[in-house]
Amino acid sequence: MKSFCLPFVVIVFFLSFVRADDSAKKEPAGTEAVSAAEQYKNNPDDATAFTAWLNETFKEISELMDSAPDDAAKKLAAAREFVAELKPESATGKSNLTRVKLIATNFEETLALSRVSLADLEKQVDAKPDDLDLLRKYSRKVSLEIGPIARSEPEKAEGLVSTVKERVAKLKEATEEKATKTQLETLERSLASFASSIKHGYELAALIGKPAPDLNVEDWTNGSPLSAEELKGKVVLLDFWAIWCGPCVATFPHLREWQEKYSEKGLVIVGMTRYYGYEWNDATNRPQRPAKKPVAKKDGEDKAAEKEKEPLVTHESEQAMLIKFAEFHGLKHRFALQGEGNTVAKQLAVQGIPQAVLIDRQGNVRLIRVGSGSKNAKAIHDMIEKLLADKPVAAK
Repeated sequence: MKSFCLPFVVIVFFLSFVRADDSAKKEPAGTEAVSAAEQYKNNPDDATAFTAWLNETFKEISELMDSAPDDAAKKLAAAREFVAELKPESATGKSNLTRVKLIATNFEETLALSRVSLADLEKQVDAKPDDLDLLRKYSRKVSLEIGPIARSEPEKAEGLVSTVKERVAKLKEATEEKATKTQLETLERSLASFASSIKHGYELAALIGKPAPDLNVEDWTNGSPLSAEELKGKVVLLDFWAIWCGPCVATFPHLREWQEKYSEKGLVIVGMTRYYGYEWNDATNRPQRPAKKPVAKKDGEDKAAEKEKEPLVTHESEQAMLIKFAEFHGLKHRFALQGEGNTVAKQLAVQGIPQAVLIDRQGNVRLIRVGSGSKNAKAIHDMIEKLLADKPVAAK
């Protein structure tokens, strides 16, 4: 399974092993907690403080992009003012500062484009087809429109791709400028890149309304095993995720909220994952892969024959790691570890994570969403409430 962020948020959050809503360092009991911003301001060369502040700041901005763009713009401006006062001395500190500025610029451009309709940009491009800056904005707007719906609304996405292709073809015929043609060819390649996502979207759409597959689970952890009988009549949320997946961690606040709010009303959340060879590091409070150790060289072998081998992480120790990981992130739902072949993931067309699959009380798939983000979270939340409102099937 692959991991990816939704294409309309062009940022790599350093969320993999940092609790999404508690990224600042925890202070000893009896002392006043220091905010992530204060830690970073006090030491702009501290990579850990930088990561915590970046996570906290841009996660909040990202969540406001759709619901409150004006507030997002204000927080972006505040973030710029904050880093402008920092004076890092190390190369890493200066590099991180540059990274923040690039991320802020990216978000600002995205916000600006969100205020312009695709139709308005098309009119502008038709009037000035050789304006390269305008063409670049149009190309990005196209990606922002198509990317988020490629898997959830493949038919609409495919229609947009077709419409843009026609416009690009006309623009290429109407210009003699080499730079313009090059930019349009870049847009064509971008459109072609959506083909696999749209195809996947149709595969997911075909699953809606169909019976969900039986859970083929090798092991359970963070709770007792769940039987098919126990799941009967429940609304089930299968959350496909991985220990190393930053976008998966970004969904944890929602999973905690839904578990607390709906578990007594008939919702069962199952975190579907696999064995990846991680163990828990008590010193850092993080999962980690054990360091590689060289295999002892046998007599008669030269150095070229020496190999490195991953030390074995037993299933029991990885299950224990997941329990500590869940405790650290405040996750109370069960984790199901899939066996060889990942049959459940294949049957539910999992190609990227996080992928959420909602199953109704009758055992039918009702909603599938891929990726993190506020739009997906709202869609899942709304469907949970709708499915829970349906009365359980009476036992025969």
